[in-house]
Amino acid sequence: MKGIIVVDVEKCLGCKSCEIGCAVEHSVSKDLFKAIEEAPLPQYRVTVEAAGELSVPLQCRHCEDAPCVDICPTKAIEKLGTQEPVLIKEELCIGCKWCILVCPFGIIKLSRDGKIVT
Repeated sequence: MKGIIVVDVEKCLGCKSCEIGCAVEHSVSKDLFKAIEEAPLPQYRVTVEAAGELSVPLQCRHCEDAPCVDICPTKAIEKLGTQEPVLIKEELCIGCKWCILVCPFGIIKLSRDGKIVT
């Protein structure tokens, strides 16, 4: 993981450029113009939601005691230490959706093929 997107919500315009940048970063080509032609389309891991007059980017918070890690029956979600990021091994995911139910921020979602993506 390169890192997370840090946003000053007071300055966020809701343009969703962070969504596009995230999708390109997670694409095969790592190039915007090539990524839009990839099949399947790359998944973004950050979404922008309206919160009153503000727009707020939502993404995994890499919880210190991540409930998604504890509940995953196949260990597709792991966290190697309290200061480490939450990592997903999509090949181990069986699509049970338990992680979606326990995420305190409602961030985890399924990809088009039914695997978890965050």
